[in-house]
Amino acid sequence: MILSDKVLETLSFFNEMTLEQIYLDFEEDYFVENRHLTNEDLTKCLKILVKSKRVKSIKKGKIQSWIRIYPKKSLLTRMFEYLKSLHKTNK
Repeated sequence: MILSDKVLETLSFFNEMTLEQIYLDFEEDYFVENRHLTNEDLTKCLKILVKSKRVKSIKKGKIQSWIRIYPKKSLLTRMFEYLKSLHKTNK
C-alpha cells in the first residue's frame, strides 16, 4: 500500500493526530512490508497531502498535528441536489 493511502486511511476526520499517533495507529504488518520507512518520509507525505488539500495541518504551540479534510462536493453535484430538492418541494 502506498504511504499516502495509508496515512489517509489512518487520519481521522474528527480528531487531529500528531506524528507519533499516526505511527502508533499504523499496523505492524505495514512496517514489516516497509522497513525503509522513516520519519522524513512520513513528514514529506503529510506536506504533499496538505498541499493537495486532503489534510489540514494544525499547530498548537510546538506540537503539530494533522486532520483529514472531508472532500467537498463538486459544483455539478451540489446543483443536482438543489434541483432535486426543488423538485420534491413542488410535488
